[in-house]
Amino acid sequence: MDFLWPAKSLQAECSAAGAAEAESLVREVQQAESALNESRFGKAAALFNEILKERSTCTLAKWNRAVARAYAGFPSALTDLLSTLSNAPEAASGHLLLGLERIAGGDADEARRELLPLLHEKAPGLPERDWVWGRAVLAWSSGAPAEARQWLSRLLVLESETPAVWFAMGGVALEEARENSRRLGELAPESIWNRKLESEVLAVWYPSLAQRVMAKGATSTSGDAGTVPPASAATQANAKASSAEENIPGETENPEVVLQKLTTFPDSPEVFYLRARAALRLSKSAYARAALSPTYNAQLRALRALAAEMEGGQVAPE
Repeated sequence: MDFLWPAKSLQAECSAAGAAEAESLVREVQQAESALNESRFGKAAALFNEILKERSTCTLAKWNRAVARAYAGFPSALTDLLSTLSNAPEAASGHLLLGLERIAGGDADEARRELLPLLHEKAPGLPERDWVWGRAVLAWSSGAPAEARQWLSRLLVLESETPAVWFAMGGVALEEARENSRRLGELAPESIWNRKLESEVLAVWYPSLAQRVMAKGATSTSGDAGTVPPASAATQANAKASSAEENIPGETENPEVVLQKLTTFPDSPEVFYLRARAALRLSKSAYARAALSPTYNAQLRALRALAAEMEGGQVAPE
């Protein structure tokens, strides 16, 4: 992690005289770093606590402990970071982590005041990946999921195998789908595109409920009243759909590429529908990549369990 002091720095700063003491410190720090790299943040914080019991004046270890506590979600994390901010390896990285912690704590306005000067142009000493990650989180917290997605796409060039980035991409894409769904509902609530999207989202979130609704509709309606036409029929039914219809990206394309192409299309009910569909596809594939990590797989299992519980109570998703 770029936010941490490495073991060699702690050895030089914090170990007492004697080779045995130095070797012991390096071993303890490496154990804490391993815990962090394996997303066992609480364990890492506890290990840094043990280090500080014998080395209470080691300011570098205090910073590393504050970082571990921030990742672990300790209530005191913001206070810990503020109290030892001057001991960060780089001032820019320290302020970036502090701003991200403010966002996590729900103080987005203060976080933006802290991060905007730092991230508008990459600050000296701030690694490229940390800068891009900060821009993505800042855009997301500012209500700009499409911009956040673009920054995460850039980050995935550098961190293509990092589950945390894929997990964030899943959340950002889901938020982008919600935004386009909302705009579609506001612009054309009775359009065929809104009806089609509503039926598809119902099927994704609450498959059992969707099956019951569809079965009921098939037996209790006559003619076409209870069915949703395919996309080709919907295109014919909506005279105001995109005039460049033949250039609209298809379902077989990479959803990330599709979303990027769709940003160049004028807003219309059809385009909002297509953006929402592509964003949902991207969210699904990104969460699948994140689920390869046991940590994020556990979180996704919890989300699916919550969705199943909500379906049983027929509670609409937020």
